[in-house]
Amino acid sequence: MSAGGDKKKLKTTDEKQSLMTEEVEEGRRSGAKEEGEVQRVSMRMGGGMKACNGDNDGDVWFGGSSRTPWTKEALEEFKWRFEEEGVAFVGELYDAREMRHLEKVVMGVVENRPSDVSAVDLLNLHMTDQQVFDLCRHPRALKLASTMLGSDDVSVFTSRILCKLPDGTGKEIPWHQDSHYWPLIPPGCEEISPQVASIWVAVDDVGSDNGPMQFLPYSGAPSSKHQMVKTVDSGGSTKGFNNFNLSIHPDAFPAGYEEKCEWVHLSRGEAVMFPAWTMHRSDANTGTRRRCAWIVRYVPTETRVQGGVRGSFPSDYMLVPVGGKGALTQAPQCDDNDDVSVYAPCYGSAQAALKK
Repeated sequence: MSAGGDKKKLKTTDEKQSLMTEEVEEGRRSGAKEEGEVQRVSMRMGGGMKACNGDNDGDVWFGGSSRTPWTKEALEEFKWRFEEEGVAFVGELYDAREMRHLEKVVMGVVENRPSDVSAVDLLNLHMTDQQVFDLCRHPRALKLASTMLGSDDVSVFTSRILCKLPDGTGKEIPWHQDSHYWPLIPPGCEEISPQVASIWVAVDDVGSDNGPMQFLPYSGAPSSKHQMVKTVDSGGSTKGFNNFNLSIHPDAFPAGYEEKCEWVHLSRGEAVMFPAWTMHRSDANTGTRRRCAWIVRYVPTETRVQGGVRGSFPSDYMLVPVGGKGALTQAPQCDDNDDVSVYAPCYGSAQAALKK
C-alpha cells in the first residue's frame, strides 16, 4: 500500500503554541556553557564495546532542565490527543545542553556499532549501556509516559536508536501497527492488548527528503482506535527485531484515507507520542541528510509479556522499571566486570551473544 496524498505536515503553528509551554529565551540557551561533554570509552570486546562504557554525566541529564514545566492543561491536551487521535505532538523535551548530550550518546552508539548491525536496528541498549539507560530515565520523558499511561509506575519495554543514514541503508518502513508486534498483557487483563506510550524524539531535523514518518490518526481510520486491523504477513523469522512482516492489509484503509494522513516534519529535539494502535509508516532516506531518532516505549510496570507469540519477546523478556515502584538507577545488565557486549540486545533472541 503506497503512502498516498499530499505531504501534509503535522500541525506546527497555532496548535504548537497552544500546547507548548513558554520557550526559554534563545540567547540564554545559546549562551549556556557546554558542560559535562561525554567521552565514550571504546573498549572492543568481540566486535562491540564493553558494557557500561564511558562516564555517565548525571549533572547534564539530571541536574535540572532549563525548560519550563508543562502546565496541567497542556498535559491534559497531550493525553486527549494521544487517546482520541493516536498522535500527540509534545514539542521540545530537552534544553540545548541536554540535547547535545543526547546526540553524543546516540551517535556514539551508531558510530561504534558492529558491522552486521544496521543503524536503524539499535535496540534495547538500555539493558547494557548506562548512558542509554539514563536517556530513558529523563524526568520530562517519565512525566509524559506516566501521564499517557495513567500511572507513576512505568517501565521501559523497548528502546531504539533508529538512524536513517543518507547512504541507501535508511529503508522505507511499511504501514503497520506496533500492537501486532508486541505481545503485552496490561495490568488487570488476561489478554494481549498492548498499553504502550512511545516517545519518538528527532535527533536531527526531519523533512520530506530524509525519511519522515507518516501517521493515519484514528479519525482517518476509526477501526484502528484501540484495536488491531487486518494485516498481511510476509513471513520470515521473528526472533530478531528487524522483520516488519506484518504490514496493514489494503482492506483496512478506508476510502479517502490519503487526505487524513499526516506527515511528521520535526525540528531537532521535538517529539511525538503515540500508542501501539496508531497506523504509521516512514519513507526511505533519499536525501543527503541524516535522520536519526531516539525512541522509548513505556508500559505500566505490572505489564506481562506473553511468550510464544513473537520470537523476539519470550515470556522472560525483561521490562525495566524506571519510574515509581521498583525503579532502577542502574542498567540491568551493566557491569564493569562483565564482558557482555553493549550491542548484544540488538540481536533479540536470534543470537544470545554478539556476533563477531
